[in-house]
Amino acid sequence: MFEPNIIEFENQLAAKKVVIQVQQRNGRQCFTIVSDIAEDLDTKKICRYLRKTLNCGGNVLNDKELGEIIRLTGDQKKAVIDFLIKEEIYKADEIILKGI
Repeated sequence: MFEPNIIEFENQLAAKKVVIQVQQRNGRQCFTIVSDIAEDLDTKKICRYLRKTLNCGGNVLNDKELGEIIRLTGDQKKAVIDFLIKEEIYKADEIILKGI
């Protein structure tokens, strides 16, 4: 009787988390990928702001598995985490870090 509510609650909690990962390109170069972003956020505005403040390249891509993702050039994981926490978009425990 209570199990559907528990499963629905767990799905809502899982959906709130954002994943930040660093992916090796070639040699010393890499990408920072921000995925599982909430649907109500404007990813293009976030990407534009991060590109300007971090002085790096970046774009918004539609991935079949992950949905909309933000891809930035370079290892920007620390700056992205600081931005998401400072602007109160996500809390520290809602951010998952993967990669190098």
